[in-house]
Amino acid sequence: MKTLACLLLFCTSLLYGGALYAAQVLPEPAESASARFESAHMLIQAAESARERQEYPAAIELFTDAYNAHLAMLADFPAWQPRVTKFRLNYCREQIGILNARLRNSAVLPDTDPTPAPLQPEQRLVENIVPSAMPRENETLTRARNLIRERRADEARELLVQELRRDPDDFNVRLLVAGAQVVSGDYDDALFLLEELSVDYPRHPDVMHMLAAVYFVQGDTGRALNELKRILDINPNRADVHFNIASILLHADGGDIEAARRHYRLALALGGAPDAAIEDRLDEADAAGNQ
Repeated sequence: MKTLACLLLFCTSLLYGGALYAAQVLPEPAESASARFESAHMLIQAAESARERQEYPAAIELFTDAYNAHLAMLADFPAWQPRVTKFRLNYCREQIGILNARLRNSAVLPDTDPTPAPLQPEQRLVENIVPSAMPRENETLTRARNLIRERRADEARELLVQELRRDPDDFNVRLLVAGAQVVSGDYDDALFLLEELSVDYPRHPDVMHMLAAVYFVQGDTGRALNELKRILDINPNRADVHFNIASILLHADGGDIEAARRHYRLALALGGAPDAAIEDRLDEADAAGNQ
């Protein structure tokens, strides 16, 4: 079993503590380490309960206490499940920020949801990372997937926590959690989750596709293209993959314009919708070449 989810361990480092880390758990140095680890975890559970009751100031205080407890744990017992401890630190820090933002928003806009900020042009690949359907789907996963597509990652993660508690190793849930991290801009966390998934599912196209998006946004064009080409080795008729290869090549400095054109035409031939931005870039390249 592999690590679940970074930030979104979200509570569910609970899930991860035991079996997920069976391969790396070191011998317990002292009873106090285990007791303090569990005590710190209980603070997270209390914070989550307060958050679910919408008692946000209390939740913030409890998440702060949990953060400090895990920070002390890391200092006093650096070899005792350090990865879980660091995940929980990230999770607590994220939740404190989210809850503070909620308090600010509720004071200014009591009955309105914040409008998601538009993605920057270099992030447009991210828009297509979430599969349109999942192999195993229920009402919660459908709702979470749609929220991620709407870039409402915080709401999606709250739904996914419940699914993680039921089964921390469920592929669909882990993938959606990673997707939520990507669309919210938490690329380092998303990368960790996806690389863990790629160990468990080394030839799964959805994992490769999401990894490509993260690599691309982080500026690693070569690795992004490599992941997409691996998908085409499995299924050369993926219009979305050809489309994204074209997008990456057109964004990259010194990108292969003719290869981008070729992949874009293949995407169209396979049923993909025309894209004005890609066509404009291709036209610009043609105009520059004719000067």
